[in-house]
Amino acid sequence: MNLYRSIAISVTILFPAISAIATETEQSAPLTKLEARQLPPPKLARRVLDQLFEILELPNDTANPWHNPARPKHPLSDLFYATRSHGSDIPDLCVSSLITLHFNVAGTRDVGAATPVGVSGVSAHDAYRFLAPPANVEVPYNSLGDRQTLDRRCGALDPLKMAFFTAHDEDDALRGAQILDAAIKAAGTGGDPALFECSWKPKCAQTVASEDLGKLEDVELCHAGETDEAADCMSFWTEDDFLLIVHFKFDGGTYSIVHVKVDELVTIGDERED
Repeated sequence: MNLYRSIAISVTILFPAISAIATETEQSAPLTKLEARQLPPPKLARRVLDQLFEILELPNDTANPWHNPARPKHPLSDLFYATRSHGSDIPDLCVSSLITLHFNVAGTRDVGAATPVGVSGVSAHDAYRFLAPPANVEVPYNSLGDRQTLDRRCGALDPLKMAFFTAHDEDDALRGAQILDAAIKAAGTGGDPALFECSWKPKCAQTVASEDLGKLEDVELCHAGETDEAADCMSFWTEDDFLLIVHFKFDGGTYSIVHVKVDELVTIGDERED
C-alpha cells in the first residue's frame, strides 16, 4: 500500500509566501552552522523555509491526484505533504518525512467548507523504504560518502507513489526489516510448522512466506500481552491487512525466529466525512 494513498494534497495553500520566493529555476543556497548562529532570526527562518519548500514532493502537474469530486462539507482541518526521499545512516535505507499542517477556524462561525481557517500547528514523522533487504547481521553505519551516494539513489523514489513504512526511528526500521525478512525466509524454507500460528488458516507458513518488505506498512515494539519472557518481540502491519507478531532472539550477530503469530485485521466503519 502507498503510505500516502489517502492523503489530500493542495499545492496552492502550503507556504504561499515561500512559493513566491523559491522558484523552479532558483535553488536556495546551503546553510552553515555559523550562518545559523549569526543571521537575524527572520532571515534565518526564510532561508530554512525556502529549503523546506524545495524538498516537498508535489505532483508534476496541476491535477490533484487525491482530489475528491464530491463537494466537501466541513472546514479544512489538515493538509499532508511528503518530503523528497533521502538517504540515512543505514545502508540502503531511504527516508521521507510526512508533514501535517493543522488548521483552526479563523472566525467565530462554521459555514462548512467555505469557512476561513488558519494554520494552528505542524507535526511530522518519518517513513522508510529499503532499496534492498538488509543482511541479517550487524550493519555498520554509512560514511559521509556512502550517505551522499545513497541520497542520490533514494532521490529517485517517489514517496507519493511508492510504499514506505513507519517505525520509531532508523534503528527500529533496520531491526524490523531484518526480523521480518528472517521470518519470511524461515517460512519459505519449510521451517518447523510449530513456529507459525494462524487461527484461521491451516497453511500458516505459506501465508508468512508470501509476505515481503515491499508490503510492510508499520513496525512497532510489541505491546503488553504480546511479549514472551523467553524472547524479544516486534509486530508488523502489512498491506494485506495482516498483523504479524514475531518473537525472536539475537544470537551470534543474527536474528533467529522463535514464534510467529498472524492475525487478520477486519475494519468495520465509515470513511471520515469530508
